[in-house]
Amino acid sequence: MIVNFSLPNLANWQVAIHQFNGDIILKHLLHRLPTLSQPTLQFDPSTELGTIFSQGECLGEFALAH
Repeated sequence: MIVNFSLPNLANWQVAIHQFNGDIILKHLLHRLPTLSQPTLQFDPSTELGTIFSQGECLGEFALAH
């Protein structure tokens, strides 16, 4: 699954994510990777919206690309 998301003051990122133990987590940062520590994604399939975190800090929201 490929998602696109924007974070404040950063270029758009594109990431590939996978489902693991009920949590959607960051698998590969494919574009313009800043260094993130323990990056994780939370994703709601019903709204196709999610949030990215690094070390528990919310960095921004994202939506599935269609």
